[in-house]
Amino acid sequence: MRLLLDTHVFLWYISGDVRLPAAFRGPIRDPVNDVFASLPIDEGAFIHLAKLPRLHRDPFDRMLVAQALQHDLTIATVDPAVRAYSVKLLPMT
Repeated sequence: MRLLLDTHVFLWYISGDVRLPAAFRGPIRDPVNDVFASLPIDEGAFIHLAKLPRLHRDPFDRMLVAQALQHDLTIATVDPAVRAYSVKLLPMT
């Protein structure tokens, strides 16, 4: 699996924060998975960004969704606004 961590998930993971869903820990640690915290932004991401519905106003979260779509990544997030998009999401349970 190719995971894209939302910023809060990345910070919770590296700090050992209890708010990180237990279901996220295994996939993030699994050496079989590719885990990304950020990706270069290129034209392909902007194509996906332009097609996204206006479910979320945060431009960084919308870019996260666009990058996940462009690169076929699964997003690890607890943000309900990001989870509202039609994108692959890591289950929280």
